Amino acid sequence: MNETLLRALTGSLYVTIVLASTLHPISFVVLFGLFLALAIWEFCKMNNIPIKAPILGGIVFYLLFYFFSFSEFTINLLLLCSLLVSVRATLFMYSASPFLLSKNTKLVFLVGYIVMPFVLLSKIPFLTQAYSSTPVILLFVLIWANDTFAYLVGKTWGKTKLLERISPKKTREGFIGGLICTILLAILIDYFLQTQSIRYISVFALLVGIGSTIGDLIESKFKRVAGVKDSGNLLPGHGGILDRLDSIIFVAPLAYLFFKLIPYVS
Repeated sequence: MNETLLRALTGSLYVTIVLASTLHPISFVVLFGLFLALAIWEFCKMNNIPIKAPILGGIVFYLLFYFFSFSEFTINLLLLCSLLVSVRATLFMYSASPFLLSKNTKLVFLVGYIVMPFVLLSKIPFLTQAYSSTPVILLFVLIWANDTFAYLVGKTWGKTKLLERISPKKTREGFIGGLICTILLAILIDYFLQTQSIRYISVFALLVGIGSTIGDLIESKFKRVAGVKDSGNLLPGHGGILDRLDSIIFVAPLAYLFFKLIPYVS
């Protein structure tokens, strides 16, 4: 089968499954619990970490935050830890040489950069009094849009490399073009939904556009250090689940904080 066609079919199936899962809280939590297990498996394999215990621990941690009520302080502490690890991952991305990570650093990234963002992502639809999938759908649509527009603009007009030593194909023109198109799309979506202000939706789209690019670059750095092209081969034409969720992993804590401070009114 033609590689482009295979990639398109796989991507369409992935998008359909993700969007369908948001229709009910149980299907949403179950799907992303599965995605978390796969992400842990790929991260551990890529970084030579024993797999069984992290997967079990990660899933238990994820489910605890779904089935049990935790105090506001505990959730805020989880958010703070995840954001701090995200900062550490960003510094790791910008480091000049692909140095080897210590065992403890790998475990910190596993917990703070993989497991915690999934927990926070699963909590976003429950920030309102009743389950609302709209903020999560908007989050995913804008991330997908940013990736697509950045690729198209970069392929057409891209000349200046964004961070060549990590991702040779990304360009500044693609980054800026993707960002602008994502903001315009967010404004267009909100024009039809008429639920938020232009300022609100534009700031959120800006946050998503920048964050998704950083998340993509961080995962590229992990792969370069590990010496692999893809995090896995689960999704034909797309690589592994981390290759598909690298942006959402970085953006999830930021999106949670944004929606918590300024609730999305659907």
